[in-house]
Amino acid sequence: MVRLHLGCGHLFLPGRINIDSHCLAVADLKASCLSLPLAEQSVTSIEAYHVIEHLGYVGACYALAEWYACLVPNGKLIIETPDLIASLQALLRCQDDESAGAALNWIFGHETPGWNHLMLFTPELLQRQMSECGFADIRLLEPRTHLYGPGFRLEARREGHPVHRVLARVRHRIEVQGLRPANQLAALELEREFLAGWLRLCDLCPEDETENILSALTVSAPLTQLALEEAQNLGLTLCHPERWLKTCETLVGIGFQDLLWRHALSGAVVRDEATIEDAWSATRKRGLELARRVAADPSCAAAQAARLLPNDGCESQRSPPQLFLRQHLAQVALEWSSRGIRHLLDGQDGQPLLERAAAIGLDSYYAVWNLAVLATRRNDLPRAIHFYESLLGLGSPGSEQQVRLELAACYLHLGRPDRAAALAHGEQDPVSGLLLRPLHEVRLRTRPVLHGEGYSAPPND
Repeated sequence: MVRLHLGCGHLFLPGRINIDSHCLAVADLKASCLSLPLAEQSVTSIEAYHVIEHLGYVGACYALAEWYACLVPNGKLIIETPDLIASLQALLRCQDDESAGAALNWIFGHETPGWNHLMLFTPELLQRQMSECGFADIRLLEPRTHLYGPGFRLEARREGHPVHRVLARVRHRIEVQGLRPANQLAALELEREFLAGWLRLCDLCPEDETENILSALTVSAPLTQLALEEAQNLGLTLCHPERWLKTCETLVGIGFQDLLWRHALSGAVVRDEATIEDAWSATRKRGLELARRVAADPSCAAAQAARLLPNDGCESQRSPPQLFLRQHLAQVALEWSSRGIRHLLDGQDGQPLLERAAAIGLDSYYAVWNLAVLATRRNDLPRAIHFYESLLGLGSPGSEQQVRLELAACYLHLGRPDRAAALAHGEQDPVSGLLLRPLHEVRLRTRPVLHGEGYSAPPND
């Protein structure tokens, strides 16, 4: 009978294997509770006292999956952790600095590496996570350790549904291969779009098998292949397992996720789609159609990929690209924006990068606007003009009007009333195609900007 005590710290419990990854004073084994060096179904009970708050929400999902995999059927899991709401209420009741400090330490943990808290849970939230990872008969009890702060205890047993074993194995592979996104929003997206989809698939909606598997394929063909293989090994009933495995093999062979990336970042998509969500959705829709056609006829994969997912030769930005997530697309847009702003600061042409970032929804517009305002305040008007002109045509009508007004003020100050007039509204300028106003009106409207009175926060359209 193997019993584990995870995150033991300085507390040695006889009769258990005491495990910790940081504090080794009494530990029998140094290991991460996210990747235990133990065989599946080899442990009869796991105790984790004040561990899960150090892992965060996504980390808790992976830890629960790992513990599920290690436990024997009907094996016991015991968790104790601070209670989020009760801990905050205790903090609000504090009357002096000492008690407030203790309450804050209870909520946030220590700053020592490995001792900080990433997230506190409510009993309801943690119970739901445990249930989704395959634990049943979950009981909420009073804690028996760490009694100097408000907490709760959950006891549960491991159920044996094959879908939870599949998810546990997939999560284990994601963890040990370093595929879990470092970005929190991307990690949550992987949970929602891929892993939760398997629960829907195997649970309860066999009629949705096709759409759920196609959706999983667009997120990750390699992970879908792994999940299908594990499902087959564990006897999970699917309608067309061989067809789906062949589809996965074919899509992995043509670099499906890399093709999705290249298409999403290509000039055509960036030009035609207004936001990151639009670019991701448009690409995903094409990816779903490609996967559907490959499922019907694997021999058509290369030809259909060239037709449905064309690209302009841009880099996929991920190596190797095993995941296609909208949050990763947002990260690339942020990189474009940062590089574009850096080019502007270096006196180079950063507008193409900023346009691509803005075209798929990242707002670098206001960052560059602030650079223009800063340059104006430093009386570096040529550089301010460089920044302002890089913004023309990128903003909403209200923002565009204000940018033109401030740019006109810069030109007036440099003795270029003709250019200033061309930036305001009025008569049609045959050269620039802009509408003109009489010069005296331009001077009147831009005078506050010239005197430093017009640099309020950019309007939020």
